[in-house]
Amino acid sequence: YKEIFRKGTIALLTTLGAGLLFGQENMMIAFVLVLGANTLGLQNLRIKTANKTLRLITFDLLIVCISFVASLNKWVALPINLITLFSIIYLTVSPYNQMSYKTFMMLFVFCQYTSIPLERLPNRFLMVIFTVTIIMVSLYLEQRRMKALLPPQVGVGFEMLYKQLLEMEAGRWEDGLSQEVSLQMSTLAYVIYNTSYKSYFTTY
Repeated sequence: YKEIFRKGTIALLTTLGAGLLFGQENMMIAFVLVLGANTLGLQNLRIKTANKTLRLITFDLLIVCISFVASLNKWVALPINLITLFSIIYLTVSPYNQMSYKTFMMLFVFCQYTSIPLERLPNRFLMVIFTVTIIMVSLYLEQRRMKALLPPQVGVGFEMLYKQLLEMEAGRWEDGLSQEVSLQMSTLAYVIYNTSYKSYFTTY
């Protein structure tokens, strides 16, 4: 409950801060950015922190920019929307996270819904940088409090695998243990993959 309360408080303050600094029309978009940035909490942000933050900011800014162009003309919007939505799914969906595209799609749609004139576009860009930076810094500081680079449940997977090897050596086999080991190994693969560091990928 403490972790949920802490993240909720940071999200609320960040959204309100974005609204006060950059205009009320950006509050809804700031909330979507908060949701999107928080999904990176599944990754190990102590590895290539700056790179991951800059990539997320760049991707969000690109979505905001494309959404602005699409909002200028309804005939231009149709092909842009189709191509962009497909591209977002293609670029963000991973073997271990099939739903990661949702917040980026929400960002694209909400930016069109709250369309702005050209002179307000730089202000929206600053709001994106402000919001994502605050959430990424908060996630990084939260993970810094953890001593281990990988979560403790990873060790459970190795322990269960060792137990299964002992059972096999003794000539026994337990279906329940096998299924549990498979689940734990999937969790391990998910954690390693979500470090988003090429040397540690389980797939290429």
